[in-house]
Amino acid sequence: MRTPRLTLSLLVTALGLAVGATPALAAKPLATTDPADGISPVGASVHGTVDPRGVASSAFFQYGTTKSYGKRTPDQSAGVSPGAISIGAVITGLKSSTTYHYRIVAVNADGRTNGGD
Repeated sequence: MRTPRLTLSLLVTALGLAVGATPALAAKPLATTDPADGISPVGASVHGTVDPRGVASSAFFQYGTTKSYGKRTPDQSAGVSPGAISIGAVITGLKSSTTYHYRIVAVNADGRTNGGD
């Protein structure tokens, strides 16, 4: 079970100091799918970026002949630091003359974000 993070807020009133706790905003990672390159009859290099937004994140690519994908690459670390991190993978074993869909997926303790197809 995940323990929610709390952000403390202070409120100064005419009667004194009040301290309250409110849940912190979720920091789901951001994910952007970039164009593929190195395309051959049986493979391609896929690319994307992930912004971990200050929470340890990982990423992988889903791919397949439909938008249901069906296959994925191994997880890669996207780190913790806020800002776009480039992620890439080489996909092999593809069927020649076949259209494939792919997208990057970023995951951290606050959730999952799918990049565009």
